[in-house]
Amino acid sequence: GFIPDALEFPPNMKLEDIIAIAIPSSCSAKFSERMQFQRDSWFQFFDTNGQKGIKTGLIRGETQFEWGKDIKEVEPLWFYALFIVGQCQTPEEEAALLQEQNTHGDIVYMATVPDGYLDLPAKMREIFRWVAANLKFGMFYKTDDDTWVALPALVD
Repeated sequence: GFIPDALEFPPNMKLEDIIAIAIPSSCSAKFSERMQFQRDSWFQFFDTNGQKGIKTGLIRGETQFEWGKDIKEVEPLWFYALFIVGQCQTPEEEAALLQEQNTHGDIVYMATVPDGYLDLPAKMREIFRWVAANLKFGMFYKTDDDTWVALPALVD
């Protein structure tokens, strides 16, 4: 397996202001398209200074979101969003996933964790174990790779 580079936070960031967003996905072209949709959609609300890697950065404090009829400003919070993928079924899928990781740098590959539908409870358990052991956060959010994260609701 492979994991992204170490995460660094601004020295003045308080733990309660750090949000970890884990996005379980799978190892296939269909799921690669879903990951790219996430990168091209709601990830764009984060100020990452154009860096490759786990989507880390401040939620743009100046960004205003239309939520119903209200427009609100989101306070700056540090976040990271990453995809977590279980075992690939073929060497070709694993090679494609590694290429995607080399391009985007935002994938945690758990090569020993089965990734079939019936393995989902075990995969979720291993994801939560990995997150608890490897990430620092005040808030944790698990979403899916086919879900748009409504940032104002998340940070309220």
